[in-house]
Amino acid sequence: MKAQFKLRVNMFRITAGKLVRISIIVFIISLAVPAFTYITKMDSIPQDCYGAYPLIIGWFPLIFELIALPQGKSFIGLGLFAWLSNPLIFIAWIGIFINNKKISRISAIAALILSLSFLSISELETGEPGIIWKNVTVNFGYFLWIFSMVVALVASFNLEAPGKKVDVISDNSKKKNPLLLWIRKRPYLELILWTIGLIWFGVHISNPDTVWKEEVKLNDGRVVVVEQKRRMDGPVALEDWVTINLPEISPQPIVWHENLAPLILNINEGRLFVVARAGNYFEQQQYGNVTPAYYGFEWNGMKFVRISFEKIPEKIYTTNLLLDDSPKHGESFIDINIKEKVRHGIPPTPSDLLRLDPNLGCFC
Repeated sequence: MKAQFKLRVNMFRITAGKLVRISIIVFIISLAVPAFTYITKMDSIPQDCYGAYPLIIGWFPLIFELIALPQGKSFIGLGLFAWLSNPLIFIAWIGIFINNKKISRISAIAALILSLSFLSISELETGEPGIIWKNVTVNFGYFLWIFSMVVALVASFNLEAPGKKVDVISDNSKKKNPLLLWIRKRPYLELILWTIGLIWFGVHISNPDTVWKEEVKLNDGRVVVVEQKRRMDGPVALEDWVTINLPEISPQPIVWHENLAPLILNINEGRLFVVARAGNYFEQQQYGNVTPAYYGFEWNGMKFVRISFEKIPEKIYTTNLLLDDSPKHGESFIDINIKEKVRHGIPPTPSDLLRLDPNLGCFC
C-alpha cells in the first residue's frame, strides 16, 4: 500500500515537472510567431508583431499611460496590464520548481486573467510621437502564450504537499547524461538556464536583418542605387547600415551605420549628408534629446561625423529614402515609383517624415 502511494506521488511529481517544461517551451515558441496584427496611419496594410517584441518592451506602453494619467490623458484600458502576465508566469514557474502551491497557483491564475485582458485592446500607444497601432487583432502567437499560462496553472495543481521539492527524475533518467541529471536536481539552476535561453531566443528572433537596394534621387538630378541593411526589433529599427558608391567622393563604398532610422541621403555642393530620426524613446536618449528631433551626419572623407540641425542644408530637407521600416512584401529592390506610392499613399504620411520640420519636438 505504501509502495503504491509512493508511486502515485512520484507520478504527480513527474507530471508537474513535465508540464512546467511544456509551458516554458510553448512560451518560447510563442515568441517566434505573430502575437497580434495592427495598422498605423502611415500604412493601412496589417503588420505582424511577433511575441518577442511585446515581451521585451511591452512594459513601456503601460508606464507611458500611467505617467500620462495625471496629465488628463484618458486611459486606454485594462488590457495594458496584460504584459504583467510575463513576470507572473515566471514567478509561477519558480513556484512549481520549488513545489510551492500557493505561489505557483496564485501567480498562474493572475497571469492567465491578465493575459486574457489583452483581448479588450483595440489600439496601442508606441511611445513614438504620432504613431499609434490601431485595429489590434490577436494572432496565433497570442493563443500559444495563453496556452502556456493554462499549462502552468495545471502544473501548479499537480504539486505535492508544500515544502517538498518536485522530483522530476524517474528511474530511467539515471541512465541519462550526468550533467543533465545534476542540473535537474537543482530546480533553481534549471529555471535560470531556461530563462537565459528564453531571453537569448527572444532577442535573436526579434532582431532579424533585412537587406534591400533602393533607388535614391539626389539633388543634382542623378538617381543612384543604395543598399540598406536594417536590424529590427518588431516594427522598430534598432540598427541601420546605408551603403553607397560615389566615386567622386570616395573610391571605396561609403557606409553609414547608426542605431537610427535614416530619412535622407543627399549631396549638396559636393558634400554628402545623412539625416536620421530615432525609432523610439531609448534611441533618442542615446543620441540626445535634440529639437527638432532629427540627427544629421556629414561625410568628412574618412567617416560620418555628427552635425547640428542648423548645419543641414535646407536644400536637402525633402526625404528621399524609403520611409517604411522595411519593404512591405520582402522586395529586394525598391524603385522610385514604389517609394512615391508610399510617400503619397492612403492614409497620408506625416509631413515631418516627408520633409524635415524645424519645429518638430522630441520624446522628452
